[in-house]
Amino acid sequence: MNKNKALIFDTHPTSYRSNLYKNLGEDLKNNLLICYLSGYSLRSHVDIDFNSIINDTGVSTENYIFKILSKIKKPRKVGFSIFYFVKAIKIIGSFKPKIIIFTSLAYPIFAFLAFFIFLTNRDIKLGLRTETEDLSRKRSLFKSFLRNIIYHIIYYPIKIFMPIGYRSKKHFLKYKNNQKHIIEVPYVSAPTISNINSEAIKKIRSQKRKELKIRKNTKIITFAGKLINKKNVDYIINSLTYSFPETLNPSNIHLLIIGEGVEKKYLKNLCKIMKKKKGINYSFTGFVEPDKLNTFYLASDIFVLPSRQSGETWGIVCNEALECGCSLIISEYAGCSCDFSSLERVEVIDINSYNSFSEALIKLYNYKWDYKWCKEVISGKYSLQSVSKKLSNYIKKL
Repeated sequence: MNKNKALIFDTHPTSYRSNLYKNLGEDLKNNLLICYLSGYSLRSHVDIDFNSIINDTGVSTENYIFKILSKIKKPRKVGFSIFYFVKAIKIIGSFKPKIIIFTSLAYPIFAFLAFFIFLTNRDIKLGLRTETEDLSRKRSLFKSFLRNIIYHIIYYPIKIFMPIGYRSKKHFLKYKNNQKHIIEVPYVSAPTISNINSEAIKKIRSQKRKELKIRKNTKIITFAGKLINKKNVDYIINSLTYSFPETLNPSNIHLLIIGEGVEKKYLKNLCKIMKKKKGINYSFTGFVEPDKLNTFYLASDIFVLPSRQSGETWGIVCNEALECGCSLIISEYAGCSCDFSSLERVEVIDINSYNSFSEALIKLYNYKWDYKWCKEVISGKYSLQSVSKKLSNYIKKL
């Protein structure tokens, strides 16, 4: 058995995880295998939340070997299948890894695999890297009690927990015992401007603003994502409409909403009211491919993620916006809020209060746009290079 071999069971290819595997693969070479439960995201597919046909051009399959259990079915529809279970066991037997890392145990096939490996092959170390935490979703006492029992059971075979941030680490610590270990492996986004020089970055910002027909000195407040209830985009619009700071000039504000979803028509109607009452201009871009989002982030000044308590376990868009120099206004329910709250240009808000948004806007309004302000953090702890090196070093030392 090769001591450096690592097998990762993932739900499906995503840009933020696959780019980590690309970097990890450069270091581990043929000693890394990714086994995806589903391969549906490698082709154009309908995303119900985005209400659009999506083609994720940011997904990378370079530098690592990968297998797919189901090419057509989405992860939730795979369920527990003896066929796929046996297929996974054969992949494990053929590859002979020293460590197997799961990105979720919420799918029955992964939970059963973890117990099967634990009972039949103690030489393989089992790890878990997932965004699971306890505060992003509201639950009844009974549901929390039941959830606690379930996690005590399904975490039993896991020997190494790999939390993505403060909240998931806090969650895992509840179930850690003397035989288990924790190594933080943060969520990271693929770098988009690291190889672009300063003049080119400023040019991209200027050109995008001209394209959007927004004046040079106007502050652009941006949201990017699915236009659904969970994302709470109406909170931004209502805050600007009914609690706009008297000390600021509404004609110097432009609200930019990037994305598609079932709430688009409703949000447009709210924006018309905002425009009528406050004179604040707005734009809807529609769906933008992930690898093209950076130009919109560069054009923006303040990025907002106002998610409800409905399961926003991290918020990878915040990593992307920070890299491009945006200030951040984040809901307290977004998982990354604890990790980014100490940064100078980040404000964590109470989404039950419009005034909370207004106070955050006042604090961030006078900052001049500077794409370098968060560079040290994003190119350090939250960089692909840093995280992949940390993970590969751990695997090599097994």
